[in-house]
Order: sequence, then C-alpha cells, then structure tokens
Amino acid sequence: FAIGSGMTIKFFPLFFKDEVGMSPSQVQLIYFAVPFAMVICSTLGSKLAASGVGRVQTQFLSRFIGIVLLYSMVFFKNYLDKHPFFLVPIYVMRTSL
Repeated sequence: FAIGSGMTIKFFPLFFKDEVGMSPSQVQLIYFAVPFAMVICSTLGSKLAASGVGRVQTQFLSRFIGIVLLYSMVFFKNYLDKHPFFLVPIYVMRTSL
C-alpha cells in the first residue's frame, strides 16, 4: 500500500506537463506503460518471495527501492527535468513497485 502517496501521485501528470514540458500524449504513454511495469514487478516480486527470500523481506526491498527512486527524483530534479528519458523510467519503476 502506498502510504502518503495520495498527495503526490495525482499531481504527477501536471508535473510532467508543466515542469518537464511533455505533451499530453507523452504523459498518457507513461500512464499506459505503468500497468505493464506493475505486472512485471509483481511477478518478479512473487518469484523472489517464493525463492526463499520471504514475503516480508521482498516487500521491504520493494518499498526501499521505491523510496530511493522517489528521493532520486527529488534530489536530481534539475537534471531530470531536462532529461525526461531518465526521469520517465525512474517514475515508472517507482510507481510499479
């Protein structure tokens, strides 16, 4: 579950449009790709948990990586705003976890 992300997630389309300068169709392509990334990440997470790592440890790892990705979007904002080809995969991975 996404604790505290309700205040941030719904404003990402505006961020991509206004701050990064992406067109509405580019923003929609991002949101088209997210469910596919979610399927891949949930499948990999299930396989990792079943391989002996454990469900709790897998969940912790997933959340930790998501937090690191979100903070990287914050700390490297100036660079990522000018380079959406780096920003978009970070956002998609962060959202899919």
